[in-house]
Amino acid sequence: MFSRQVYDVTRRLRRRNRLAVRFLAPARFPRERSTTWEKFLNRWEQRFFDVACDPDRREALKCQMSYGWDFAPELRTIGLWDDVEVVATGQVALLDVQVKSRLAPGRAALTVSLDADALTSGPVTFVLSLVGQTFESDPVVRSFRVLLPAGRSRQTFEMQVRDPRLWYPWDRGEPNLYTLTVEAQRDGRALDCVSESVGLREITLKRNPARRPARRTGRSSSMGSRSTCAARAGFRRTPFRLA
Repeated sequence: MFSRQVYDVTRRLRRRNRLAVRFLAPARFPRERSTTWEKFLNRWEQRFFDVACDPDRREALKCQMSYGWDFAPELRTIGLWDDVEVVATGQVALLDVQVKSRLAPGRAALTVSLDADALTSGPVTFVLSLVGQTFESDPVVRSFRVLLPAGRSRQTFEMQVRDPRLWYPWDRGEPNLYTLTVEAQRDGRALDCVSESVGLREITLKRNPARRPARRTGRSSSMGSRSTCAARAGFRRTPFRLA
């Protein structure tokens, strides 16, 4: 559900190209996917519960919560959720950039991880640049020279930010954002470049040791989670604390 698919079509390109996406209907999926116990549950739920009227619900490629309490109709939906695009890069493609931040007094340590997909092995220079997006700041630039193997590999880099502007929820402060740009270079030529919006913040979850979670939290720096689906009965907020 809502999964992203990335395919390398370099060897399939011609002078003129046409992109087509074909879907197989969920009803055509083989029924051998389910065990005997799951098939029994399908029939049992269909007979005794109105919320599971589809006898082949476990055979369908559909989020299973829509057959129960959720608001979604019991339709076998299928199709494209987002855009389809063709991205041209050099001999190295950058994918799945992830940023983790650790805060300390007066600074932030950033761990930047990404996938580098190289057609051939060889030395590559990664240039990381961090600059304010919602405010003005001097860019923080770091370079790393790596001997990349051919194929897809996970790369991790560290960089320090002095006096970081932290991200806050709108009712607790300024939602400061940075722009992180990662560029792969070889012999002074750019092979690929990606940019991501980054908010520097460290969030820790503190569970209430009591049997029932507290319904109110302190007003100093803690808050309840509000961006959580609360459709189910008996939902309670879980306190978490901003560092």
